[in-house]
Amino acid sequence: MNLSLLRRLRRLLNILPPQEQYTALRRLLAERLAGENAPWLNAFFPGNMPEMPASALNAARGLLEKYAPACEGTPGAFTPEILGLSNELFSQNRRANGVFYTPVRPAAQLAKETLFAVLTRRAGLAKEQARALIWEANTPAGLSAQKARETDRFLHHLTVCDPAAGAGGLLVPFALELAALRRRLCPGEQTTGSLLAHILTHNLYAADVSARALADLQLRFALLLAAHGAPPQGKTVLSHTLEGDALAASANGKSVWQAHFPHVFTHKRGFDALLSNPPYVGQKNNRAVFDALRRNPLWQTRVEPKSDLLYFFFYLALDILRPGGVGGFLTTPYFATAQGAAPLRRELQERAAFLRLLDFEDERLFALAAGQHSLLSVFEKNNGPEKPPCRTGNALIPQQNLYEGTARYLQTRRPEEDPLLGALAKMAACRQTLREIAGVSNGLMTGCDKISAAHLRKTPMPGVKKGEGVFVLSEQEKNALDLNAAERKKLKPFFKNSHIHPYAADRTPGGWLVDFFYPNDRELDFALYPALRAHLARFKPALLTRRQNNNGIHKQLQNGVYWFGSVRRKMDFEADKIAVPQRAPDNTFAFAPGPWYASSDVYFISNPAKGISLWYLLALFNSAPYFVWLFYKGKRKGRLLELYSAPLNALPVPDAPADLRRRLETLARQMHDLTARHPAADISALQQEADILAGSLFGFTPQESQAAVLLRRRMRVGKPKKL
Repeated sequence: MNLSLLRRLRRLLNILPPQEQYTALRRLLAERLAGENAPWLNAFFPGNMPEMPASALNAARGLLEKYAPACEGTPGAFTPEILGLSNELFSQNRRANGVFYTPVRPAAQLAKETLFAVLTRRAGLAKEQARALIWEANTPAGLSAQKARETDRFLHHLTVCDPAAGAGGLLVPFALELAALRRRLCPGEQTTGSLLAHILTHNLYAADVSARALADLQLRFALLLAAHGAPPQGKTVLSHTLEGDALAASANGKSVWQAHFPHVFTHKRGFDALLSNPPYVGQKNNRAVFDALRRNPLWQTRVEPKSDLLYFFFYLALDILRPGGVGGFLTTPYFATAQGAAPLRRELQERAAFLRLLDFEDERLFALAAGQHSLLSVFEKNNGPEKPPCRTGNALIPQQNLYEGTARYLQTRRPEEDPLLGALAKMAACRQTLREIAGVSNGLMTGCDKISAAHLRKTPMPGVKKGEGVFVLSEQEKNALDLNAAERKKLKPFFKNSHIHPYAADRTPGGWLVDFFYPNDRELDFALYPALRAHLARFKPALLTRRQNNNGIHKQLQNGVYWFGSVRRKMDFEADKIAVPQRAPDNTFAFAPGPWYASSDVYFISNPAKGISLWYLLALFNSAPYFVWLFYKGKRKGRLLELYSAPLNALPVPDAPADLRRRLETLARQMHDLTARHPAADISALQQEADILAGSLFGFTPQESQAAVLLRRRMRVGKPKKL
């Protein structure tokens, strides 16, 4: 409702310059939310409303009159939360900067989970008592008056920071939860308004790079105080704020948090709690951000080639929390398995203990965000030998069992069905993995499949248009070239990961690869290939700027040599192999007889050891037991399985009696032949047999086999497309 209202208001105010649009919108919203008798608003809006036609102003006010103001936290109502959403909507380059406002429901849940950890791990409350106070909204019968007062006194001095506070997406719900908790501990002693005033003056600390976001945060807290009978005096409602980069170092090389709030570190050795919904920013197209981190003495040793910005907010939490302090994060779950986050996971395992992990899967939490994969995580700063278990789903998992393998994949969810736990344990006991018996490699990289808008911005190429094929040609582009016999042999069928299906890969290519590559073609006489050489010459400026260093081509490009050569991995695309898309909703492995070329977003399994056939592996890896393995033990992005080299190499490959192996090979061949001829062919009976036989190799019980099939069937409902 609030998002729809904001868009309607934006259309009405579109006659103003962008900055004045936001000023007018903010004032109109605040006036409606505060009501008629709110002289304190003058401190926030000392000037006049931006000049605009009376008709537009009256239309905007008339629209707002249709909405009755409600208290913060009221689901779907017109509340001050709309200020946070408007800040996101009007932020420039919000997607590139990773700015997404946290809605109340997940923010309130994070506040409850964080406070539960604080009460049980720091204040000494029993879990049943803390659960009753927070989730059941009552004072537990077994809580003595003395213990309640001790707990309230502890909360009175609590210090909580948000290093990417924005307009209060996390801090406002936390303040409300903390005030409600303290009222339950000592009922009747203080009003909500007086508690909130104390919380804003003494307990909360906020930082953000946006001055406008912090101004909206102050306004939102002012409206909250006024709604609870404690109107603010002046426009500084939240006492402790930091405008600037929360990851910055001060002049002495320490964190800016220590420089701005030294009393927190003098008296407590750090914050009691830290809340964060960090910006979602990767290194691609954000070189300046990560170059600054590489120069920062706090982080320069922690920047990895594939680091995301959010990793550094975890590092910050570990640095500025006091021993035993609690971190509450709302992020994507990608850091749990991402290759670039391996150092972060190592540090979290050594210096922290996760207390709660809640994977929201594909539930849509953020109104304006494109991806909808969210993870709530709560941990305590703890480098001691004794660490508490973590609640994942409804199970308590020992800390040492949260991390899998040498890459330390963090298990953010766990099967709650006992049959699946048993099945996974049996598969994990297999001594042989794919790494030992076959080669795993991703596809080729040309450095310039086709011309992009970025190419045209960086390098002038007269007559060249966006989308033109360079090393990968469309059928039409291929036919337009006057190729001789030698050149036609240099064009190879090129496929995408969307051409891969269980058991069978498409045989009609999506394009044609110009198969010149370095270093194999160093001695090639390019005079024999005039049409292809002339074709590539049109794009020479773009080809010389490629940054790839595979097979040493980068040095050659710097010298202006071999600009006509592409780069590719060392594998034989002409041989038989299994093709795997990098991401898919299902375990998707296809037999791909040569020639079958594809880009680096496709992985290949080839050259199996003597006595093991590709058909045997194909039957195993497409079976239900392997879906369970990849779903819980592999890497995922939301519901999509990430079928990269690390999870593929870790696939268990059991030995099998000769008759069982031959039967699985036969089943794989039959399902391949059927689906190759008719993609919609019914192979359910054959797949059912393969599922049972694959499970039997690990000693699955009938209940475990059935649980594996049911999980895959459940996950297939409304499954997303492959990427």
